[in-house]
Amino acid sequence: RFGIKQPYILSAATFGPQKNVPRFLEAFQLVRQNTPDLTLVLTGRTGRFPESISKDLLAGVAFTNYVSTEDLANLYASALLHVLPSVLEGFGLSILEAQYFGCPVATSNLGATAEVAGLSAALFDPWDTADIARVIASLVESPSERVRLRESGRQNLRRYSWRLAAEQFLQLPGEG
Repeated sequence: RFGIKQPYILSAATFGPQKNVPRFLEAFQLVRQNTPDLTLVLTGRTGRFPESISKDLLAGVAFTNYVSTEDLANLYASALLHVLPSVLEGFGLSILEAQYFGCPVATSNLGATAEVAGLSAALFDPWDTADIARVIASLVESPSERVRLRESGRQNLRRYSWRLAAEQFLQLPGEG
């Protein structure tokens, strides 16, 4: 539907400064040196974002803009992996979305993303372009590691449910 060719990495996020997209694009170009057929798919409303980035960093990058829930599900299900390179994240819902659709995850080792992912994602230092590239390349090159992350992602999802959240909420001590 979007004319995206396989294999591809998906990043379902917005383009604010905390999302760390310029550094992620630099890392992606490092990975593409050894995997030139690899595509990076970025979802979300881009606004003027692509205009502010060097054309060299956009080689092999596909922007989908807004996608429907159904299209996003299909993108997750067909991606080699999902990368969330944020330096600051309130929660990291896309980690759980990716895991729900069986997509391995690589994400920042900082704050909420590391906490949400637990041991079910490959973690990298989001300030270190070489580390981001190293982790992505290792997953691209290792089908067995992607399978391991897919399986551990399914386990991780068990930590998150509306029922569990409600039960934990009801166990909180009351005020006053």
